[in-house]
Amino acid sequence: MTQTSPGPDDTGPDQAEQDAANMQAAIELRCQRPTWVVVWSPPLRRFSAGPLFRAPRGPDLTAPTISELAALMDQAEQATRQPSPDHGT
Repeated sequence: MTQTSPGPDDTGPDQAEQDAANMQAAIELRCQRPTWVVVWSPPLRRFSAGPLFRAPRGPDLTAPTISELAALMDQAEQATRQPSPDHGT
């Protein structure tokens, strides 16, 4: 008789449910923030966001929770709204 054990890629029902909830949270945040692309990455277990506008930060934002990602998005938006020092003269 052959016995199999779950591998690192196997996800149980709880993990699948959590992934579905996280994907839904990403969709909701994307709807609230139409100037951003927001995704949940199951392999990385992280949320990611990239601006659809010109932003001073180069790399995409990542966070383990949707609330942390939203806070990073707020910071990026605020940095974009602030005038640069060399444009004040």
